[in-house]
Amino acid sequence: MRPLFVDTDVGVDDAIALLMLLHAPDIALVGIGGVQGNCPLDAVMRNIAIVLNVADAPQIPVYRGAATPLMGVSLPFDLVHGDDGLGGVAHRYPAAPIAPSALPAAMALVETARAMPGDLDVLALGPLTNIALAMRLDPDLPRLVRRFIIMGGALTAQGNVTPVAEFNIWADAEAAKIVLESEARITLVTWEATLAHTVPWERWHAMLAHETPTARFVRAISAPLAARCRTEWGYTGMPLPDPLAAAVVLRPEAVQRAATCCVAVETAGLARGLTVPQAGAPDAANVFNIEAFDTATWHTLLERTFTHES
Repeated sequence: MRPLFVDTDVGVDDAIALLMLLHAPDIALVGIGGVQGNCPLDAVMRNIAIVLNVADAPQIPVYRGAATPLMGVSLPFDLVHGDDGLGGVAHRYPAAPIAPSALPAAMALVETARAMPGDLDVLALGPLTNIALAMRLDPDLPRLVRRFIIMGGALTAQGNVTPVAEFNIWADAEAAKIVLESEARITLVTWEATLAHTVPWERWHAMLAHETPTARFVRAISAPLAARCRTEWGYTGMPLPDPLAAAVVLRPEAVQRAATCCVAVETAGLARGLTVPQAGAPDAANVFNIEAFDTATWHTLLERTFTHES
């Protein structure tokens, strides 16, 4: 069993990613940290508990994280996941009877990494506030964690919240700068990678046609976002950034093309949140940027999740 700590701002795609991991037989989910992002922190923590209830996994340790970005002021953004983070239907679903630990998410990550040096992977699905705080709490964290898998960035400046920036990086660019410009070993799943791996609409709806608790839940929470992606933004398939990052965790051998680089983060002005690959010595590169992932494996992992009987 591979130990994994997930840091998340649970919106629709985060929920799917968590379900993929909770249903995976070879992953030991040792902790989940909540962070502001797709919705306010209170909603994030509730959504984590809802997902754990759907997966019948209330025993996973849960930690409350940062309610604001490092600089203290949340930036305005379009609530693409609904005002509750789960497509406006969170009220339909009970939350698992969990009590978040009194330990803040950043400290929990530090203590977990110290307890299993070199073995822990960290999957970051939201703004990087908690991760940056953890790195400030323990400067050795980049060396204690085996690999950080981060959904974020747009290395060719194809943004989804501004013309050049991806949301997770833009929402706390200062935190992203700390993390991406550290010496941590990072696997990056960008917005461009997401757009290259959308699930065709016919296949997406077929996947969700199963009458399992998981499929019914995902069908409900994703419907408004799917409709908007198809009609307002004109996507030819469902974009699933966080599930794609989870797929990279679950099946790293299915990565077909990637490039190594260093990444700088812009924190000011119109280019805030811009992630810029930097030229430099190959031995200085710390970011493994995923460009292509095997389609059959990707779709199989999603199908396995939606057909799972909790």
